[in-house]
Amino acid sequence: MTGYAFPEMLIDVVRLSSEGRREEAHDLFDAHLPLVRYEQQQGVGLATRKYVMMKRGILASDAQRKPGAGLSATAMAEIDYLLTRLARRDPRAAAIADVAMRKQHDAQNPTACPSRRLSEAAA
Repeated sequence: MTGYAFPEMLIDVVRLSSEGRREEAHDLFDAHLPLVRYEQQQGVGLATRKYVMMKRGILASDAQRKPGAGLSATAMAEIDYLLTRLARRDPRAAAIADVAMRKQHDAQNPTACPSRRLSEAAA
């Protein structure tokens, strides 16, 4: 498995650096750094990577073999928050961050936008 949930970002950093675009390479890496750091935590690293890759549509499931543990609801919310922040700087995270932001908004405002929740449930 790749060393990060956005392996193409790592490729872009190397490409930008080799093209002499050092500032752009650093800016791109810096934008991803909070999620990179979160993913490197012992005990949740692989679960984090698989969760993000599942949200990106790369993996069908974020399940792990035993003894690997899944993520708590709190951890998933934190990852969704990091993806939302990342989406401001990298469009690769935008699609999955939009879904996370809608879910967070709906959880905080249960009476808001009931028609959207109904149309999403039907899809």
